Amino acid sequence: MSDKAKSILLLLTASLIWGVSFPLNSLALQHIDPFGYSALRYIFASIALTPVAMRWGRRTAPASYFTSVHKYCWVWGGLLAGFILTVGNGFLFAGLSMTLSAKAGFINSLYVTMVPLVGLVLGVVPSKLVWVGLAVSVVGLGFISGLGSLESEAFNRGDAYVLVADLFWATHIFILGYFTVRVSPWLFIFSQTVFGCVFSFVLAHITADSPTMAQFIAIWPYAVWGIFSVAGAYVCQATAQRTASPTSAALVMQSQAIIAGISGVIILNEKLTLTMIMGAFLMVGGTIVAQLATDSTKLSPDLPHYRGWQTVRVITAFVILAICAFAVIQT
Repeated sequence: MSDKAKSILLLLTASLIWGVSFPLNSLALQHIDPFGYSALRYIFASIALTPVAMRWGRRTAPASYFTSVHKYCWVWGGLLAGFILTVGNGFLFAGLSMTLSAKAGFINSLYVTMVPLVGLVLGVVPSKLVWVGLAVSVVGLGFISGLGSLESEAFNRGDAYVLVADLFWATHIFILGYFTVRVSPWLFIFSQTVFGCVFSFVLAHITADSPTMAQFIAIWPYAVWGIFSVAGAYVCQATAQRTASPTSAALVMQSQAIIAGISGVIILNEKLTLTMIMGAFLMVGGTIVAQLATDSTKLSPDLPHYRGWQTVRVITAFVILAICAFAVIQT
């Protein structure tokens, strides 16, 4: 099997896991706050990853891994990625507790269209098709969110939270692309998961109470699913992105939205209106258009726009933007 075929298979596996996770997370969030639930998921994922990462991490590391430059790259890289995912999960789970899981799944897919825009900041200039695709996706977002509608499917605060979370997923795509060509994906995902667990517990304590035993008993099956959605899926994504570009990865992972919509209908018996289905097709179509002519260069450490701290500065800018968006939503 070619490297490209392996990458596609791994990304499809990750998309399947994350798509099914939407309705499962929606059920769990009926009993626990977002950050508390996220913390429990990270605990199970960390336990599952520990022996595997320690055994296979060094074997799958690039040759430069043991140099003085990259020796601990996986640690601080995991810290950065763990923080991005923790805050992104907080927005996503808060949104899931206020809106339909199928609807959230399609809105969440908009981050795929944002990936080329992040690339623009990094120096990869997207084609005109990117802007066309983005415009089509925004129109689809209007349809699926029922903008202007007085019915239950109208755009609400939960949808806005999911939209803010998209900024973090788009940024995380590039974080993976930056680090997975430098370090072992096993060690990187392990570090990301451990730091995600720490950040989730801290934010859970700040924003609400820490998870209780009663809450754990109520949601433990969904938390155990974190072994697949937090550990397994991200290892698949990180491994695939060693040979796939961010835009190519984002295109394949668009299937996550379709799987989330189908899972919401099957598991939660959610109803999708004709308008929402039309919006879903527009969002998927816009995303595909946006990816048709984008840069497909592998994210090599030698690429000029990935050197130094420029990536960190871009990520920081997106975090600030997301915080501003959150403040606007709250008001």
